[in-house]
Amino acid sequence: VASGVNSPERLLWLLDQVKSTALAVAYDFSHFELQGIGMEESMKLLLPRTRFIHAKDSAGNAAKFQFLLPGEGRTDYVKYFSLLKTHGYSGPVCVEVSGQIFNQPGYDPVDAARRSFAALSGALKKANYPHSQTPIPSSQSCPSSPQTNSKTPMTSSSSAPARAADRPLTR
Repeated sequence: VASGVNSPERLLWLLDQVKSTALAVAYDFSHFELQGIGMEESMKLLLPRTRFIHAKDSAGNAAKFQFLLPGEGRTDYVKYFSLLKTHGYSGPVCVEVSGQIFNQPGYDPVDAARRSFAALSGALKKANYPHSQTPIPSSQSCPSSPQTNSKTPMTSSSSAPARAADRPLTR
């Protein structure tokens, strides 16, 4: 949220300076939402250069915030998926489980995956999003990390470095 690349304009500036196809956007609306940057505005600017999307929710503002699972905050995911469709985005959407969630006592990754899937699949259907009935092939799944499982259409990734406390979504 409070990083050197905290706005769509700054991110586009960085991409233009680097001028490499190896660098692309990992779009995460929750960071922009906390700063009061609109969903439509940020998607319009960044989706053309987005390789994949992190989906998570948020509460608070840029000064004091909490990251949440999709559907547990204020993000309108029906609008979210409708805008993705409008802008022609067809890449992967990965659930990002923040360290603010997975470091909590009693965190259950299977329950987090089920709740995230329920929230997002319902929004996909209501938005009539083209992928809502088709699992994402493993060749198009979210980028691999210690917390992802490329065989599932919606995977979890973490913004924190891998630690022994991190557990994959499957047991």
